Amino acid sequence: MTPRDPMACQDSQSPQAVQQHEGQLTASVPHVVVITGIGMSAESGRFHFRDAEHGLCKNFDPAEWATTQAWQIAQARLWAWYEWRRAKVMAAQPSAGHLALAALEQKCKVTVITQNVDDLHERAGSTKVIHLQGSLFAPRCIACHQPGQFASDPMPPDEVLGEIDPPTCKHCGSKIRPGVVWFGESLSEDAWRQATEALASADVLLIVGCSGTLEAARGLPMIAEERGALYVVIDPDEAPCAKSYFDQLWRANPADALDKILELL
Repeated sequence: MTPRDPMACQDSQSPQAVQQHEGQLTASVPHVVVITGIGMSAESGRFHFRDAEHGLCKNFDPAEWATTQAWQIAQARLWAWYEWRRAKVMAAQPSAGHLALAALEQKCKVTVITQNVDDLHERAGSTKVIHLQGSLFAPRCIACHQPGQFASDPMPPDEVLGEIDPPTCKHCGSKIRPGVVWFGESLSEDAWRQATEALASADVLLIVGCSGTLEAARGLPMIAEERGALYVVIDPDEAPCAKSYFDQLWRANPADALDKILELL
């Protein structure tokens, strides 16, 4: 593969530049793969673990708190924090960007690879969603790793949470842990396999709301590049061309950009 010249990539203030590649977007039944980050959910609310609204983040470094070591010493407090986050997500609604991405499935095959741990893509109607970093809605046993169940709905998101005992695994009797990837843990092999398989057949790759960084998805875009997929970064903030190889940079919010794609398909 010949690497893209970072100095030659298009830096556009709006998604109008995609018309230069309209042929690729209107190909017969294209496969669009979308990698999303926290910017995708920004219009729905703040659910990221670095959100300083909750007292836990005011007093602890999330990089130290979201670990297996923290779980060993403060299970009830950590479970309460994740239940608070789950409640915040449940109280939110999918954004216009989530809805536009779900509507794209009416035009072509779409695979969503998300670094987010919320369920907003699913609630918007997206049917193929791969969670690289796990999900707040998929707890599992800390010991046998079987899927777990929540004991009840989380407390209202505005209530101050102290400690909540995690539920017990019905298979082995151990505690149920949050279904997210903590610092120091590897990504799910199954999620990574699904993501790489999707990218290997991508005709178009969209990077949406990742603020110029991919974190968990680092290295994945190269798979689509090798296939020759149209590679577009969508972010309202400036992402330096010199640090990434892509065909188009659209400085636009996800809803506006995805609506434009819907018009073209």
